[in-house]
Amino acid sequence: MLTITLVQSISESVVFIYKKIRQLKC
Repeated sequence: MLTITLVQSISESVVFIYKKIRQLKC
């Protein structure tokens, strides 16, 4: 049950970082 929340938090962080990197590359 806890792992689902953990994975969700990690994926949200990854998406956020990915978007920031894409903005920087543009």
